[in-house]
Parts: sequence; structure tokens; C-alpha cells
Amino acid sequence: MPQLTDLASAISLGSTSPAAGVLALMSIDELREHVPEIPFTGSDGNPFVLLFDQHIPQPWRARFEAVSALSKRLAEGGYASDWRHFLRGWVREMEHLAVHRERLKND
Repeated sequence: MPQLTDLASAISLGSTSPAAGVLALMSIDELREHVPEIPFTGSDGNPFVLLFDQHIPQPWRARFEAVSALSKRLAEGGYASDWRHFLRGWVREMEHLAVHRERLKND
């Protein structure tokens, strides 16, 4: 499972805060657990699961916002399913990057 330390080599953390260092040591599963999912009932009575942007730590919030720029969302927050999709995509990107790095080392 890719670690968040892979983030440092893929994008700039842009932060010197101690919290950024702690986040860099988290696994994707730990990050997923860190961001709470909030059950919500829409005005039409349909249930949703949301997450609030302020619960997503940087630099992940900025990256999630960038890839979700055209996604629909409620005023109360983004959909948890979009967050989960983003995290699965991140895992795939890091695995793909690892293959390329391995090929470069062997060339």
C-alpha cells in the first residue's frame, strides 16, 4: 500500500509545519480513517454521506479540490464517495509511478 511519503516526491508539500511531517507518515488507510464521513439527509429525504473540507488535511485537501473541481457537491460538503474514489485513484497513480521508477533504475 503506498504511503503518503510518496506524495512528497509527486507534488510539493509546500508546508514546513510539523503536521505535514506527521501526515507524510500516514498510510492511505490511516488518511481515510482520519477524515470523518458524516451521514446527511437531503431536503428531498435522500440520504448522503458527506465530508467537510476542513476535515481533510493539507496537502490532500488542495489535491482533492483540484481533481474534484467539476464535481457536484452540496453546500454542506463534498460526497464521501468522491473522496474514496480520489484515494483509490491515488493508490493507482502511486503504483504506476513505482513501475516507472523501477524501470528507470533498471535502464
